[in-house]
Parts: sequence; C-alpha cells; structure tokens
Amino acid sequence: MFAKLYYYQNFTIPSGFDSLDVMVWGMYIGIMLGVIFSTVDKVFCRKMINGLLAGGAVTPETALPLNKMDIGGKWYLRWALREGKPLRKMLAMAEGTDSRTKAGDVLFYLPEEKKFAAENRYDPGHRPFMSLFLIGILLLAAVFFVLFMVPELLTMLDNLVGFMKYGE
Repeated sequence: MFAKLYYYQNFTIPSGFDSLDVMVWGMYIGIMLGVIFSTVDKVFCRKMINGLLAGGAVTPETALPLNKMDIGGKWYLRWALREGKPLRKMLAMAEGTDSRTKAGDVLFYLPEEKKFAAENRYDPGHRPFMSLFLIGILLLAAVFFVLFMVPELLTMLDNLVGFMKYGE
C-alpha cells in the first residue's frame, strides 16, 4: 500500500512489521460489521414492532403471526424471533402457542408495558443508512490517520531517544 521509508537509529522494528496495518484494518472491518449488523437489526426489528402496533396486536386475543404481517425483512425476523434473542424476549406469545412452532407461525403481541422499551430499543434514528455511510467514512479517515501518524510518532520517539542518548 504505502512505501515504508522509515528508518530508526535507536531501536529496530522487525522487517515484516505489517501487523499494525493488519490490526488497524481488522479493527475497521470488525467495527463496520458490528455497525452494519446493528443497523439492520434495528431497522427490521422496528418494522416488526410497527407491524404489531399497526395490526393492534397488544393483547393475546389480537396477536398476529409474522407470516400474516405485511412487512419487509421476514427472512431476518425469522432469525431474530428465535428462542433467547432480544426481540423474542421483548414480545409475548399468545396463550396456547407452542414455542417449538416455526417463528413465522407463532402468534406474537406487544404488551403495553413493553411498548415504550421496544420502541426505544429498536429506534434506528431518522436516516439509519446515511448514518451508516457517514460512520464508514469517518472510520476510514481514522484508519488513514492512524496509519500515517504511528510511523511519525515512532520517528519522533527515535529522535527523542537519540537526543537523550547522545545529547545532540
């Protein structure tokens, strides 16, 4: 990527020292994957919450299955409604519904006491995908800043050690 033209007189760095690049890019990829997953989770789970509220599913008698709701992202919601997932814990199942039934056929409703918590937890913001794009750009700028500044800081450290050692 960049030519490594740095030479340090007072300490040595192994010749194959590309681990800083790998570490910084690995952190960038990991953070971006986390942000993407979080955004997708909030957007699709919010669609489920809004679908239940629009359908009036706030009591066991008015519960709705996922397959009957007219919302997008059912492919993701089937995964998010599995046992032990946060969305499944936020919602309640109607009486007589077997928990081993496929997630698309289980009757769910949003109890009134959990409505506020669900709306706050799954609030993606005004423009979630624009925020995702901006976070990606800002993190990319931070990556290039770190990749540029660390060798410069090592040069400054080398100069300081040389000054203290030789008094020049």
